[in-house]
Amino acid sequence: QGTRLVRKKRQLHSLQATRRAKNLIIQPFLEGDSMSLSGLFKQGDVLLLSCNRQNIELRNDYFSLTGCTLDVVPAASGVFSNLARAIARAIPALFGYAGVDLVLVDGRPVVLEINPRLTTSYAGLSKAINRNVAAMVLDLLSPASRVPDGFRNQEFAIANQPGEVP
Repeated sequence: QGTRLVRKKRQLHSLQATRRAKNLIIQPFLEGDSMSLSGLFKQGDVLLLSCNRQNIELRNDYFSLTGCTLDVVPAASGVFSNLARAIARAIPALFGYAGVDLVLVDGRPVVLEINPRLTTSYAGLSKAINRNVAAMVLDLLSPASRVPDGFRNQEFAIANQPGEVP
């Protein structure tokens, strides 16, 4: 939200001179596939629920998420399951459902952000994995509970309605 592509140094300097400059995050543009991961996290462990393709459009130099396709890559795929485990180990306090936005650059994932909250993918996730994700999160509240074992997913698409904010 509010993410834009700055093509010229002049534009960047102009943005940096605004009142909002202290809230800007400036990073290089990465050319690649926009992806996300959906997972359940508890005490350094993770169940990778889904690997998703984000449909991103660039309009007037602003990025817009127009929808996503869930489970486009098998959750057991090495690069994504390894990334999910690395995140779980790096942030052992991460709990419950979380979404990870990333760009796949030449087959290698570059994490953009970790969202410890519901994400656009969550809207269709229970249907895609044929499991009640909210119930899975609630099950994690028991002190003795562990992240469940894997399961088989199916591809499922979510499209934002015009004017809808993901």
